[in-house]
Amino acid sequence: MIGWLVRGLRPWMRRSPLVLLAALGGRAEGAAQEPLGFRDAGPLVVAVDEDDDDENGRRDHEDPAGPLFDAVAFQARGSGWATLETPAELVALRGERPLGPTARIALPAELRLRALSPGRHTVVLRQGANEARLAVQAIRLHFEDGAGPVDPRTRALRPSSRIPNDADLPRDPGAAESPDPAAFRVVATGAESLAREGTLHGLLRAVDAGGRRGRLPVRLHARPDGTFASPWLRLVTDPLDATAPGVEGQLLEVRLRDAVEVDVHGATQSVRVGRPGDEDGPLAARRARLRLHVLRERGRAAVGRDTATARAWAADQVALASRAWTQCLVDFEASEILVHDAPPPALLSFGEPEGFLAAGGVVRLRANGTPIGPVSIPSGSTPLDAALRVAGALESAGFRARVTVNPRAEQAAGATADVLVHRGAALATLTPPERGPLTDDPRLRVVIPRVDLSDGLQEFDNRNATSGSLEERALVLPTGDDDPSTIEVYLVNRFTGETRQGEAFIEADEGALVNTVILDQRGLEQGPIALTHAHELGHVLLDHPFHPDDISDPAPWRLMSARSVDPTIRGPRRITEAECARARDRSGPGARPVLLAPHPSPRGR
Repeated sequence: MIGWLVRGLRPWMRRSPLVLLAALGGRAEGAAQEPLGFRDAGPLVVAVDEDDDDENGRRDHEDPAGPLFDAVAFQARGSGWATLETPAELVALRGERPLGPTARIALPAELRLRALSPGRHTVVLRQGANEARLAVQAIRLHFEDGAGPVDPRTRALRPSSRIPNDADLPRDPGAAESPDPAAFRVVATGAESLAREGTLHGLLRAVDAGGRRGRLPVRLHARPDGTFASPWLRLVTDPLDATAPGVEGQLLEVRLRDAVEVDVHGATQSVRVGRPGDEDGPLAARRARLRLHVLRERGRAAVGRDTATARAWAADQVALASRAWTQCLVDFEASEILVHDAPPPALLSFGEPEGFLAAGGVVRLRANGTPIGPVSIPSGSTPLDAALRVAGALESAGFRARVTVNPRAEQAAGATADVLVHRGAALATLTPPERGPLTDDPRLRVVIPRVDLSDGLQEFDNRNATSGSLEERALVLPTGDDDPSTIEVYLVNRFTGETRQGEAFIEADEGALVNTVILDQRGLEQGPIALTHAHELGHVLLDHPFHPDDISDPAPWRLMSARSVDPTIRGPRRITEAECARARDRSGPGARPVLLAPHPSPRGR
């Protein structure tokens, strides 16, 4: 039918193409036009754009190139050309280009509106004798904590280090203040016309780089000064905390560097969790890099069914530790996750564990089958002296030998020493000589330790806690990356004595094993309850070996407690402000080495 019609109209198409358009239902001149107006009846609610979404130190509405996250979309309808009139308190934009107070635009037009000051305003669309009006309600939204308004140009929100439902979080919506310095609330100004029975309904959102993470409906209640305020709120970093009883509607789960965004009738403003990492100060975000080793024993990884699930287990541990330490505006990333067997015997130990001086004798061994020695050790030589002599012989044979000294063990005569041997970039395999012992010295003990995880990893005891057990050194020294800015984390099947679930070696110990954590399978399985990984990392970041239980009254709610196993929100999950400050001091950009580096997240959303 249509084909016949087109053929029939062909003689007239050359003279008037509009004839065909009209015949086929197209718009011809004189057809009905879309009426002039706006898609929304109004009022359009928009926030005064006083936040700093690009974190350049300027309020967004003061910056001509400022981001437009908080500009509200609206549509001008009609056809042809029209004039848009915008009052001085508002800025209309098409795309990212601001329009002037009086702008000629083609209709229909998708536009956005940014507010510069609160109040009731009107946007007018004119076309000839016709006009349409859009009512706009501009409101002011901001966050405030115990120190007053949170200026997003210089400040940030931070998660609370308190038990989430303790008495320091007021339940009364009208409470004037909160004893918790990390508690905050949302305040709205100029929103009286939007309230119902003295209440504004809003929404808090945690927004990360990938989009929205969590949400919390909030009610803002009228105050005598004409403003509206939410109850006091807390940021938490753990799903268990987020479900704390008695404070429903007052907790929002976040991660480090999220944007916390408030939305009231479509008007939005936000502030970040932590300041940008390139800043200084206690609110600047920091990140530590972890290098994780999942040890295999007879082909089976300490965690998981296979290599993929072992890596996933390790990654989960990093996430758990990050959630805990976000209280301090610190998180972690895995620079590597390695799943591997124990290293070959590449370590030679001198004087373990007594640290006795040599009586006099010789040392013989083989490195990759190459005979080394005899190396003469004079009477009275320290373990370090002997280690240096043998290291020289190894280097003369074409090997690389690195000597390390271990702190003197408790009740030992002196310090011990180890020699780590490589051939090129690869670890050497050390073995005794074909005949005879490693040494004939009757007093100086010389040992090639082997890592055998079939009975677990031999943990340190109170005597050698600063140096680690010989088997721990045989594991860590050959497999560490020698980068002082990374923390080495080892996941093993179990400790031989089963006296602990995790160990940490810290800078203050001045041993060969520094900034190193070892966890066993039990510690990993209890991770969500005891946060074993986060606890041991805490020893490294704090550069402190003790627990609050050891030096003060029991504090079972603190992450660094050694004895608490409470699986509830009252368990060992909290890091005090003093501990946060110590971690930044001992491990931050001013420390050597720097474990807590500036957070790499970019400025701005």
